[in-house]
Amino acid sequence: MSDRILNTPSRMTVLIVGAYGLIGSGVAQRLARDGHTTIGLGRDIDTGKRVLPSISWLAADLRTLTEVSKWQPFLKGVDAVVNCSGALQNGPEDHLEVVHHYAVFALAQACASADVQLVQISAAGAHADATTPFLASKARGDAAIQTAAKTHQIFRPGLVLARHSYGGTTMLRMLAAVPLIQPIAIPEAKVQTIALDDVVEAVSAALAGNIPSGFVGDLVESDTHTLQEVVASMRQWLGFAPARREILIPHFLIGTISRVADGLGKLGWRSPLRSTAVKVLADGVLETRQTFRNLGCPLSDHCRRQWLVCQRGPRIDCLREWRC
Repeated sequence: MSDRILNTPSRMTVLIVGAYGLIGSGVAQRLARDGHTTIGLGRDIDTGKRVLPSISWLAADLRTLTEVSKWQPFLKGVDAVVNCSGALQNGPEDHLEVVHHYAVFALAQACASADVQLVQISAAGAHADATTPFLASKARGDAAIQTAAKTHQIFRPGLVLARHSYGGTTMLRMLAAVPLIQPIAIPEAKVQTIALDDVVEAVSAALAGNIPSGFVGDLVESDTHTLQEVVASMRQWLGFAPARREILIPHFLIGTISRVADGLGKLGWRSPLRSTAVKVLADGVLETRQTFRNLGCPLSDHCRRQWLVCQRGPRIDCLREWRC
């Protein structure tokens, strides 16, 4: 994929919250290629240095950053913040409401007072009435940013596909990797995907000034697929032969596996089979079209369609038109 953007971005110092995660590491690598100075912020500095040894790191636990004053030291000398942090569900080291809402609200206020741009990576389907605490708390964090932040953009990617994986994509990759047969759960669930490269290009464009402040939008492919189709494409992408037989995993067994995974999660293992990942996939990973209408997005429907990502065979290619 090309890294074309319309403007030549000024060199910035960018703090990336959650920089060693799936999206955060991709953002850090892309911004480094753009010539920006990147600083990672995460709870586990050792993990951060293993994932991205070439950038500077700051240690912080978002559960302790729920006040503006706690964020201010991290924003000294920083021009922009990209928040890629997130947790799938509550656990010994994760508190969704704190990480997705309270800490984000304090961050937005701190960025506003310091005149720092804030780019938020949320999730497709994040809205106040979402059926999972993961998406509902994400929505409350997005709303807090719209209330408190000055210069900001909010991106809501669909199911992110990349060379590595996390959460729901890890679960799908596990299913796709079974030899000879193809176990499949909730095969008719609807999914819209997005390549990691396209998510990070959106962030790059926002920092280059090509995305207006106040933008809130879903980053998804133009077509909707069934989970069955996505797993089949992923199987091909991973280089496995087509399955000789498909086996449907019954709902009661899915529930049992998820409850066991949730129990192990309380012991500290963040399994990709936890109930939130299963619930999000079952509900469908889809864009929320009313986002653009209700929030008065300055982008037209024509421009919005140019953000959509199309799937062509096993490859994911981005529609590269950024102009409206």
